[in-house]
Amino acid sequence: MESGQQYELTLLDILMPFMTGMDLAKEIRQFNQDVKIIFLTSSPEFAVESYSVGAYYYALKPIWKDKLFILLDKVIFEMESHAGASFLIKSKTGLTRVYIKKLEFAEIIGRSIFYHLTDGSVIEALGSMLELEKELLSTPCFIKPHRSYIINMEHIDTLSQREIKMQSLSLVPMAKANCHTVKSDYIAFAFKGAENL
Repeated sequence: MESGQQYELTLLDILMPFMTGMDLAKEIRQFNQDVKIIFLTSSPEFAVESYSVGAYYYALKPIWKDKLFILLDKVIFEMESHAGASFLIKSKTGLTRVYIKKLEFAEIIGRSIFYHLTDGSVIEALGSMLELEKELLSTPCFIKPHRSYIINMEHIDTLSQREIKMQSLSLVPMAKANCHTVKSDYIAFAFKGAENL
């Protein structure tokens, strides 16, 4: 990863010589925010901490082949189905395609929508919150924590009572009335489908 090699999925143990899998996951996140991380471990004590690195799944050993294959099939199907998901917006420079995977959050200021992408770029377009909600909230990874923001839960770093820190370190305000819903939706999203395995 340090040399620019890209990966879509990593399988990590927690208890390893020289460093823990959690420390390794934190290093991985410095190079790649999108790679899916699955922990396969005999230690349940890091399950809660795995939220902080955006783990896709946390499985306790022993891992049975049929269960692992179901999990891997699910992850591959999800990656393939979301890889090209996108929508078109009419920006100031013309029609622009925005890929769901690369959209960190969108905010409304006046009559403008600002699309913040994972590469740090921002695309400005005319529009309303109603249009934005119609475009994004039908996709399970988006949620509205504040009347002026819609965020992609794939790119959340930290949730607190008053704000959400995104992986880019941008801070999005959290409406007090939405706090409980956003937290419970994020927990469900972070470990989506786990109950079916």
